[in-house]
Amino acid sequence: MHCPYCSQEHPAGTRYCPVSGKAMPAEKPRCRECQREIPENVRFCEHCSASQVAEGQNGKKRRTGWVVAGAVLLTLLLAGGLVCLIFFYGLVVLENISPTPQIQAGSNENGADEAGIQVEVISPENASQLQELVRLGKGTISEIVYSPDGKLLVVAGSIGLHVYEADSLVEIEYIETNFLLSAAFSPDGLTLASGDWDGTVRLWRTSDWSELGELSGHTSGVYALAFSPDGLTLASGDWDGTVRLWRTSDWSELGVLSGHTEWVTSLAFSPDGLTLVSGSLDGTLRLWRTSDWSELGELSGHTDVATSLAFSPDGLTLASRSLDGTVRLWHTSDWSELGELSGHTEGATSLAFSPDGLTLASGSLDGTVRLWGVGP
Repeated sequence: MHCPYCSQEHPAGTRYCPVSGKAMPAEKPRCRECQREIPENVRFCEHCSASQVAEGQNGKKRRTGWVVAGAVLLTLLLAGGLVCLIFFYGLVVLENISPTPQIQAGSNENGADEAGIQVEVISPENASQLQELVRLGKGTISEIVYSPDGKLLVVAGSIGLHVYEADSLVEIEYIETNFLLSAAFSPDGLTLASGDWDGTVRLWRTSDWSELGELSGHTSGVYALAFSPDGLTLASGDWDGTVRLWRTSDWSELGVLSGHTEWVTSLAFSPDGLTLVSGSLDGTLRLWRTSDWSELGELSGHTDVATSLAFSPDGLTLASRSLDGTVRLWHTSDWSELGELSGHTEGATSLAFSPDGLTLASGSLDGTVRLWGVGP
């Protein structure tokens, strides 16, 4: 179908223009609140976020505690009752759980935290009972990141950065930019780095969201970003298959890591900061020694794009997921393969360990999130 926004042809059934992020014109029902056109069978208006579901429908009571649904990034915080997963095409969707909440450390006798928010634990037993709560952002969503202190939620996408208070979900800042493909907070939370479609890495001061500067050198879109645990180095991955390294003290370029033959799609530092792992469209994982940035080796086994990486909190295990539908586990002492987790019927797209390292969550294009017991 012809797109009136970018003047390109998109496949039939395309709901959002991948360039502008705008909804494709079509005959659609109208929102109960703002009366603007919306897709059929949606639960929340994409314009004003008003619910399209009658109160009490399905007999489930809404509570506070969230899941951000999608296909680029999954953050699992079982202790805090939070799972994050982002769709590359579509709005960020926040969901919550309906069962009786469990009181957590730091909560009051009513099960609420200091901000008065009801605390609930997402577990294999209640994960299927999540309910959609609200939608955030506009256009195409590429990345969602929480600040290290958990107070801010940043949504990066086709029209810029949306910054929200994590507790209240109130938008406190919107920054219009080029199409963003990636975003990452520094460990101290003082800086946010974003990767542009045009190959620029932009730096933002989180105290007032002013732009600190730009890092130039990439020749195409910056699809992956990662800060080292000590915050001294930023790694950025390019569509040309390279990884660039930046010294955060003065933002000078430390060097370029070459070896992948296709896009670099994921980056992760080990918890001790001694190793950087890069995943690529070529299906391989490459290991880099951070002391001298020499290549330690290559992990192969995936038959499709390596889309996400996650280290266990103790650093002893690396999990990698791929569009081949599998999640592979690697022992970091010798980088031998520990095993393969199969079950998704389509490509696995998101990955995260729980803080205690006993549970691994994987999201997939098949529309499911699977929880795996990987600890002792």
